[in-house]
Amino acid sequence: MPSKKGFLYKELYLKVSQRTQREVGRLWQLNRISVAQEHFCTGATQQIMAFLYPHLFRGGSKARRVLVACVGKELHEIGARMVADFFELEGWDSYFIGANT
Repeated sequence: MPSKKGFLYKELYLKVSQRTQREVGRLWQLNRISVAQEHFCTGATQQIMAFLYPHLFRGGSKARRVLVACVGKELHEIGARMVADFFELEGWDSYFIGANT
């Protein structure tokens, strides 16, 4: 069972970050915001996630490990990063390689 802290991080990711990124993508697709504005919003989301990392990644080595990466030519990585973080919250050692791997 995830900790209360883990539950709060998942809620933040799913109810704030995911919803925000979906709306940003929708606005970009409708040509209501520029690529620069989309990149700014994405960067802000990544900064918030990075701010949380010291709180997510605590403790020693764990028995279970997962490697998360985006397929070649895929530059969108926030979703995969969230998956890796969810594994970490569930007691796994997660290794996130990133986009375009």
